[in-house]
Amino acid sequence: MPLTPGASVARVTQQGPCCPVCQHDTQLLYDSLDMEGPTILQDAMCPACGARWRDVYPLSGYVLYAPDDVVPTSGYVMHTPMVSRTDNTCPVDGTQ
Repeated sequence: MPLTPGASVARVTQQGPCCPVCQHDTQLLYDSLDMEGPTILQDAMCPACGARWRDVYPLSGYVLYAPDDVVPTSGYVMHTPMVSRTDNTCPVDGTQ
């Protein structure tokens, strides 16, 4: 029986990521992050049972770095408004 959303959040908080269907917790496959307003979305797939789901990360705040903090300057990308990918029927692993 799949975990409820609340049980899934509790499980991830206590033990780390797992499949919400079979609770498999190794080699889960994750797609790139998508941003919709203040929410980050990430599609995922379990190689053990084939379940697919979308993790939802709501913005809860931010941490402002002090001017003297060492912050990496590489890896930044320009944010542009994004459209939901709910119409994308390709599996997370990229197969057709």
